[in-house]
Formats: sequence, C-alpha cells, structure tokens
Amino acid sequence: MQETILLSISLHLFVISITLILALYLLFNAFFEKDFIKFYNRQKFLYTQFNILIGAIFFTGIIVMAMNQFNFRPAVWIMIIAFLIMVFMSIKLKFTRYHLKKNDLNSYNNFRTFVKKKYLLDILLLGIVYLLTKL
Repeated sequence: MQETILLSISLHLFVISITLILALYLLFNAFFEKDFIKFYNRQKFLYTQFNILIGAIFFTGIIVMAMNQFNFRPAVWIMIIAFLIMVFMSIKLKFTRYHLKKNDLNSYNNFRTFVKKKYLLDILLLGIVYLLTKL
C-alpha cells in the first residue's frame, strides 16, 4: 500500500513538473517572440496541451487523495484553490483570444500582456503550492 501511495505522489509531481516546463516555455515565448502570428499559433496549439495537463494534475491529485482516504488537510484546500484559479485564468485567456481584432495592434498587445500575466501567475501558483505543501 505504501508503494502505491508513493507511486501516485510521484506521478502527481511528474505531471506538475511537465506543466511547469510548458508554462515556462509559453512565458518565454510571450516575452521573446516578436512575430505575433508565430506567437499566436504556438499559443493556440500549446494552450490545449496546457489545459490537458491541468486536468491531469487534478486527476492525479484525486488519486493521491483517494490513496490517503480523502483526508482534507489545509494543504489539499490550498491545492484546490490554486487549481480553480488556474482553470479560471485559462477560461479567461480563451475569451481574450476570441476577442482579438484583426490588424489592431492594441488588441495584440493586450493579449500578449494577459498571456504573460497568466503564465507567470501559473508558475507562481505551482511554486507556492509546492513550497507550502512541503512545509
């Protein structure tokens, strides 16, 4: 039983690390990609993978909770709140992407700024939750 718990926790941490790497790449892309079309296409393609990874974090978190017999410690509540913030920001990013206007530089800059804020917040959330749960 102890091995199963350790395996589920390691799977959860593995999915979180992949999500963190993808968020870092998307943040790097938002800062350094000058061509908006390339930036937008990468963002559009990797946005789906990022949402799949957020769902995988939630799923593996439920597996870890099931292995711990659904004990709701304060760390679990922090993780759930962080998950909900990440989901809310992803939905807001999707709406921001749909409201882009063609040939409007201000709209492009607003989108790029929101992408930077979103992925920076996601990276901070993942890091803070990791640090708080290890204490």
